[in-house]
Amino acid sequence: MNVTALTARYFAEKPAGNYAPKAASMDAAPPQASAIVSLSGGGQTAPLTYASSASRTPLLDATLLLPTRANAARLAFEAGEAIGAKLDAAGITREPGFQVTIEDPNSAHVTVKGDRADAKAIEDLINADPKLQMAVHNAYAIASHIPSIDRALQYDKEYRAARTPAEIDRVNARYADLLGGRLPPTSIEMDFAKDGLSILINGEKAQA
Repeated sequence: MNVTALTARYFAEKPAGNYAPKAASMDAAPPQASAIVSLSGGGQTAPLTYASSASRTPLLDATLLLPTRANAARLAFEAGEAIGAKLDAAGITREPGFQVTIEDPNSAHVTVKGDRADAKAIEDLINADPKLQMAVHNAYAIASHIPSIDRALQYDKEYRAARTPAEIDRVNARYADLLGGRLPPTSIEMDFAKDGLSILINGEKAQA
């Protein structure tokens, strides 16, 4: 996610000395729209649309989830259920636990780490199933956006509360990393144990 672009689109920066800045406009969702957004598919480029409770426009038959901790936890839970079933079917014990990670966010390849002699066998088992690969990758991808969005929302809150040029300058200086697209890397950890897959975002466990 390009956080700089996100900030510029929704949280236009206040210039110093401007006492009455206008908030960036945002197209309103239709009445009764859900929090889920989707794109029309068919291999054609299409605008972002809101999905109402009555109907949804598919993106290659897939629904886009908002990057929230609850969604990250739910995706991790589903991936963990699939990993557990795969291990059971292959006769591989679930214990001791191990780490599951995506080393290259542009690749679906899953890496398994841990103090297990069969770690590579587990890794090969997961990567032999493209659907399971993507289940792990999607949980990782959703989680990786959350800290940047949290910071952008906090910036917006302070930005809107600023009333004087000095206050505006202090807010912009405090969030210079966000505005300049220089946020620190996000730490995503996924740990598989007997009871499933948990996901930690910067050390904090995501809860459904």
